[in-house]
Amino acid sequence: NSGFSFDTKEYELKLKYILFNSLLLINIPLVSLATIFRFSNGQYTQAFFDLVYVLLGLSTFFMARKSKKYFSVFVKFVIAYSFFIVALTYYAALNPIAGISWFVVLIMTTFFLSGNKTGSVVFFLSFIFIFTTGIDKYNLSAIQNILGTIPFFVTLIFMYFFEQRNQNLKKQLLELNYALRLRNDDLVSKVHSSNTELLKLQEILDKSPISIVITDI
Repeated sequence: NSGFSFDTKEYELKLKYILFNSLLLINIPLVSLATIFRFSNGQYTQAFFDLVYVLLGLSTFFMARKSKKYFSVFVKFVIAYSFFIVALTYYAALNPIAGISWFVVLIMTTFFLSGNKTGSVVFFLSFIFIFTTGIDKYNLSAIQNILGTIPFFVTLIFMYFFEQRNQNLKKQLLELNYALRLRNDDLVSKVHSSNTELLKLQEILDKSPISIVITDI
């Protein structure tokens, strides 16, 4: 979690930090190996962009440990460049199916880290890129392209409703928490009022003749 301490209200942010850092720690070594492999095979263009990704990933990993304030900016930056790398890899790949799987991973990660809006944007950009590349490079027909992108739409529907469920649960928890706070404040107020009344009653009893008689006895 980047060395930060999170209170109970920041539980969701803590999970996002853990996932974000985990992805960087996994991707950076893997992309580094891919960079070496591509340089050795003469794929200098993609190797260059992979190297840039590694350097940006390392920079982002350390900058994200400085402040929680700009976390969303770091996330969107990494998502944007990851989309560029995935798109470049897909266009250079000999097998389009392998490239599509990375788009699916990117979309699912984006939905979790940035929510429905950013996830939907990445989805439609990915769909447009895959569809046009399928026609331009792989000479696929429109029907073949549509059939090939069906998993994309299934992923979009699943992630959208999954995120909506999380948002609804979060809203319900906030409403429950608010109701419990009101109930707690009401109970505290009643206890305070009861204590005040008991103190007044004690003062009355202390000043009453009965109390004086009992004290003398």
